[in-house]
Amino acid sequence: MDISKLIAQVQEKGPDQTQVKKGSELPKEGTARLRLVEYVELGKQKHKYKGADKESVRVHCAFELSGKDYPPIETDDGPRPRIISQTFTLSMSDKAQFFKLFTRMRAGTTAKHIIELVGDRAAFLGNIVHNKDGDNTYANIDFDTVKPAYLEQLAEDGETIIKTPLNVSSALTKPLLFVWQFATPEMWDSLYIPGEWDAKTDANGVVVRPAASKNKWQEIIRKALNFNTLPCYDYAAGAVSKESAEALTEAVGDVVTSKPAAQPDPDNLMEGIG
Repeated sequence: MDISKLIAQVQEKGPDQTQVKKGSELPKEGTARLRLVEYVELGKQKHKYKGADKESVRVHCAFELSGKDYPPIETDDGPRPRIISQTFTLSMSDKAQFFKLFTRMRAGTTAKHIIELVGDRAAFLGNIVHNKDGDNTYANIDFDTVKPAYLEQLAEDGETIIKTPLNVSSALTKPLLFVWQFATPEMWDSLYIPGEWDAKTDANGVVVRPAASKNKWQEIIRKALNFNTLPCYDYAAGAVSKESAEALTEAVGDVVTSKPAAQPDPDNLMEGIG
């Protein structure tokens, strides 16, 4: 190998390794265009609400951001859209944040379930806000501002409101859906995330955060207090093969599970940027 020749080629056409790449900055505060890209029902979970232990049916939702001020982040693996997610109590109480959010999102549609609005089926606007937690600052969606993506103008008669749909980029993120009542082995497998997060050590080499699996959704659902009510429970628990579980479902038909009881308090758990 002619090392001198290789060095000359790298100097002329190779990447400049002295140029640092900055990490992605927080999405700026303002109005973003949104697509719902993830809806994962987590079952009945133990969690904290105002310092007290609670047991509530929980659901994870994630929204992909777009618009002039929210372009995808350029990475070595290609453009990655900005995503903000949050976990809600899955409640149809008129005081619950999830119910209020869905009511605003479905305005002007006949949707009876939020997954009818996933991906490119619907587009929304929502305000991005910054919240502090100690020394850390997080970007979140003000869910009280989320609404269908259109502009409202008053017609010349001074009474009629004209709604003009806004152009919202198609979702780059493949939808992730898990609906408890209709969960299948295929739906369960779609939640799987391979790999592991490396352990974190301090300056002295002491482990301050152990290595952890990236497969968060399946692990959270396995901890649900009602995990055994999942229609594909035997498969999710590893008791039967995918083929056996699908054959059983075909033989007995759809499994009907009871509706989760409404949770009166609209607590929710911030997850920040996905």
